[in-house]
This record gives sequence, C-alpha cells and structure tokens, in this order.
Amino acid sequence: MFNAIAGTNHRVSDQVWSAVESLPDMQEEQEVDRRAYALAMSYLVRQEGISMELLERHLSPPLVGRKLALRSAIYEQLLRSAQSAQSMPNVIGGSLGGIEKLSAILFGFDPAAVAKIYPRSEEGCVSLFNDIREQLSPRGKLNYNPRSLWNRFCRTVTSGAAFLASFPDAQAFYRWAETFDAVEDRRVQLAKMIAQQVDGIGFALACDFLKEVGFTNFSKPDVHIKDIFSQLGLSQSKDDVEIFKAVGRVARNVGVTPYEVDQLFWLVGSGDLYLAGLRLRNSKTEFIAFACREGCCVTAANTVSST
Repeated sequence: MFNAIAGTNHRVSDQVWSAVESLPDMQEEQEVDRRAYALAMSYLVRQEGISMELLERHLSPPLVGRKLALRSAIYEQLLRSAQSAQSMPNVIGGSLGGIEKLSAILFGFDPAAVAKIYPRSEEGCVSLFNDIREQLSPRGKLNYNPRSLWNRFCRTVTSGAAFLASFPDAQAFYRWAETFDAVEDRRVQLAKMIAQQVDGIGFALACDFLKEVGFTNFSKPDVHIKDIFSQLGLSQSKDDVEIFKAVGRVARNVGVTPYEVDQLFWLVGSGDLYLAGLRLRNSKTEFIAFACREGCCVTAANTVSST
C-alpha cells in the first residue's frame, strides 16, 4: 500500500513540477499576446481620423452578442456569411444590389418555405438559379457550372434552408448551439458540424456565421488574421482551427472576447474602418513592420497576402 501511495505521489509530484516548469513559457505567451493586442490598438489610433471612441465602436458595436429573434434573420445571416468569401460579394450580393433582394425569392428568408420549394438537390439548385435570373435579373455574366460561384451559392441556399428548417424556431437553434459554447473544442466541433450540413461553406465561414448571430466566443480565421498571427508568432500555423484557437488564447490572455480580437486584427489587416467610411492603405504590411520594430515579430520572411 505504501509503495502504491508513494508511486502515486511521485506521479503527482512530476505533474506539479511539469506545471511549474511551464509557467515561464505561459507567462511569456501571455505577455506576447497582450503586447500584440496593445500594438494593434496603438497602430490604429495613430492613424489620421481614428479615435479611441471610433475604435471601440468597431470592437463592441451596440448589437454584438445579441440573439436574433427570428429564424428568418438567422437564415439571412447564414447567406450573408456564405457570400463573404473571395469574390462572392461582387458576384452574388453586388450583382443583386444586396443579399436582402433575395427575400422576394426566398419567402422573406423563411427556411422551411425555401426547403419545400427548392429542395437540397441539383434540381432544386437549378430551379432556384433560374428563378433568381428571371425574377431578380442580376447584373453581369451569369454562369452555372459545377465550379461557378452561383452554383456554390445556390447549394448553400438550399442546404442552409434544409438545415435551419430542422429547428422549429430561432430559440430552438440557439438552445442547440449553446450546448457547444462552453468549451473551445466543442466550439470547433459546432463550426465543423455546420460546415458539413451547409454546402459551400467551410470552417471559417461557419465561424463567421456563428460570430454574427451572437456567439462572441467565435472568430473568423480569415486571411488577414492568418497573416498577422503567423508573422507576430501568435500562431505556428495558418490552419483555420489553429488560428481559431490562437484568437481564443489571445482573448483569454487580454481579457476580452474572441469577437473583439477578431475585429481588431481584421481592422488592422483590411484597413476598413467601415463605420466611419475610412480605408487605410497597406495597413497590414505597415502594422507588421511596426510590430517588428517594436520587437513583436518572429520573422520578416513569411508571405503576406494582399487580399
């Protein structure tokens, strides 16, 4: 018995020493995360026309974290998030004059009605595309082939409707999604599940959808955040899930939500201060250079995307 207890104590002792030895690394990581966040704030408020008040309005808009009351509003946001990738805002929303114009075709964004008329099938997608073309007359050249953006978007519309129609109302959707929101790994699981259920979106766009319908523990691992986090050593990988977790870690170390970290570094990367109609040029490259001069940069050799 004594030997067994001694063996147990030895294992506990090893675990304690392992935790103690990791403390300097954890403290250093916390300092790096906090410094990177502070540098991003500092960089932005140094720009002409950007005040701390304006920056705070972008980081914590009045409706952030709100739960949408209607299932139709959740469905509309799903489609807005889905068409935010790559050139889709111009090809889809831009050609229509705004995603909201789809309301006339999609029964006021009622997913149950959409799922009934436009089922999740190739036939349903073709029927939807034809109705959009004939009734809404999108501008520009319309292509519907297996690789086209319109094909992808129509698959998102039909599969997204089928997914959300499985919930009787908005409250049922939130009750289901909230069961995944307590632990980071479960959040990753939730985003992956939605990406599997809704065609044409991946992990990043599923995260954007969840972020925009009130889940402030979610961030979108987009190209700007990937570039900045890899350059500043905040993540060792540009993998979507790893970036998602890195944003969550920075948020915990700073004491803010992942939504706020997402917004801050997206503003730096995109230069788009949309609430004020301001657009900073080359802000991502300039910020990385600024952070490097301040000693918060691991390498100048990584590739920085321009998009």
